[in-house]
This record gives sequence, C-alpha cells and structure tokens, in this order.
Amino acid sequence: ERVSSSVIKPCCEQALQELKKQHYSNQRFGWEYVKEWLKLLALSDNSMEVVDLVKDIPDRFELKHVLVGLLTALQHSQSEDAENTLISLAETIPSLQTDSEWFKAIYHQGSEASHEFLYNILWNPKKAKDFTRREHSGESFANLFAKILRNNPEIKKDFIGKLSTPLAHTMADVLGSIIQQLVDDEEIMSASLLLLRNNESMPYSLQQAIENHVTRKEPVDEEGRGYHSYHLVPSSALKLRRQLLKISVSDPERNEAAKSVLEWIDELRDEYGRPDDEPRHPCLESGIPWPLIINRQDNSTI
Repeated sequence: ERVSSSVIKPCCEQALQELKKQHYSNQRFGWEYVKEWLKLLALSDNSMEVVDLVKDIPDRFELKHVLVGLLTALQHSQSEDAENTLISLAETIPSLQTDSEWFKAIYHQGSEASHEFLYNILWNPKKAKDFTRREHSGESFANLFAKILRNNPEIKKDFIGKLSTPLAHTMADVLGSIIQQLVDDEEIMSASLLLLRNNESMPYSLQQAIENHVTRKEPVDEEGRGYHSYHLVPSSALKLRRQLLKISVSDPERNEAAKSVLEWIDELRDEYGRPDDEPRHPCLESGIPWPLIINRQDNSTI
C-alpha cells in the first residue's frame, strides 16, 4: 500500500525550506535530502503533488540534478498519475522535454497519450535539435522513438508523410537516425530518400543507409585475422538505383541530389566491385541517357 502524500509532502516542503537557508557550499547534502523526499512523494498515492514543489524551487538551483531520482521513480511507478505527472513536469519545465531521463520515463509509460506527446515534441524543431545521437543508458532518442513508430501504425504513417516537408529537412540528422532504427530495409531506404534535397549536403544517416544497402560485410575466416574482421563486398541495389534514376528526371527538388547519390554508388562499385546481376545503366528500357549530367552548385557540369 502506498504512503499518503499528505504525510510526505510536508517533509518535502520542510527539506526544501531548510535548503534555501543554507550557504551554497553546504547545499550538496541538502539536495540529497530533498531528492530522497521527492522520490518518495513520486511513489505516493498522489504523485502530482511534486509538480507544485518543483515550481517552488528557485531558478538558481540546478533542477536537472534534483530531478534525476524523481524521474526514475516516476518511470517505474504503477500509479495512474505517473504519466500525467511527467507531462505536467515537462509543461512546467520545457527543458525537460529534451532530457534523456524524462524521455525514457514518459516512453516507458507506454500509453497512446504519452507516445503522442512525444511525437508532437519531435516535430518542434527547437526541441528536436537538442536531442543528441549518443546513447543514453543503452537506449538513444532514435531507438526509443523508432519503437513508437513500430508499435503505432498511424503515427508511423504520419511520420513518413512529413519527411518531405520543409520542416523535416531542418531536422534531417535527427529524423535520419530514427529511420535507421526501423526494421524493413526497403522501408528504411524509401524513407531516407525523402530527406534528399538539391544544394544540401547528404545527411550522414542517409550515407550510412545507402552504403549498407549497396555493400555487405563478409566475415574473414583467415587464421589470426580476428573474430570481427570482414571484407566489404557489393550487394545488389537494382530497385534503389531505379528509384534514384526516376527521381533524377521527375523531381525538381531532389533531381540533382539523386544524381549525386547515383554517382556515389558508382564510386562504391569501382571500389568494391559490381554484382553480376546489376548493369551499369540503372534502367536501360527507360531511354534515359547514361551517365547522367550533374549540375554542380558552381554551375559546372560533369
């Protein structure tokens, strides 16, 4: 049985008031005291009580340091209020919406409401750009969000539909990282190509996707070479090259970018070889001249 918040909240308030009176040099231990009481309050019968207390913490204090334990407690809480508490905290402290601990806590609530809340954050470029691609305790922002897409077909459909919008191209690296965590290779490639734009550098995630699609790692079994040694060998990319060829003649916003990708694939073929079933021309029956003429940003052509 959970402890009543009416018992814990006064203790939290007292601990916070004592902390405010302390000199900065002595606040380290005071913070630990406050953090423990906040965790208990989060696990009480009314976790929403923590929101008002957090509002009362002065700006001069480092909130992120205080809230780590609280967010972990809410992540594992079985309370029906835990999700609403996390959302209210994020609305009270907007910077939480780009904090990895808050993100994991709200994601693990697993409800449709929490996933939709996260999805709306993604399409706010001021917030999404703050997410890093590094791993956070084994699960990155991209990994967690890809799980949401895999488990919510309607959200996934809307996500794919927005990839060709101007907003998506301001967040190409973030969105590309999410796309790479999807399961189906064809889906990864099709979605990645939507991030192409003329006169813009190719997102690193798209470079990775293409290289992984047109080559594969073949383990090296030679004695003494190590368990993780491999050769890169060519892998057939007939469908991808045809898609790119079609874009190069039909999409004025991506045509030159598609030509550059085709050129890069040919460079990979020169380096690692070409599959036997893959002709040099991506689609001979199309009648499109090959090799393509690429218009560079400096107005030169090749």
